[in-house]
Amino acid sequence: MSPDITIPSLNDSPAEKGFSFLGLALFLAPLSALAAIITGHRGHHQIKLSNGELSGKKLSRAGLILGYLYFAICILLLILAAAIFGGVVHGISSLLGSMGIQ
Repeated sequence: MSPDITIPSLNDSPAEKGFSFLGLALFLAPLSALAAIITGHRGHHQIKLSNGELSGKKLSRAGLILGYLYFAICILLLILAAAIFGGVVHGISSLLGSMGIQ
């Protein structure tokens, strides 16, 4: 009898790939917000210096607004995650302390 040979599939765990993509997106989100802020400021400054030769003032302002808004949301989410993590650690610590485990 020949032994059973299994060939691993590339689609073994699609949920795992989804979470890794989500982690990458959450890591890159503040960087893209900073890029929107920087390029919005540069574009707005270049438009101002062009004396009417360049257009797109509203678009650069929209990029600035969205960049600042998204960056503020990222900061708030980091604060919320730290508070939740601190609460969980405190809860586990008090639970272990009440059980006599330190």
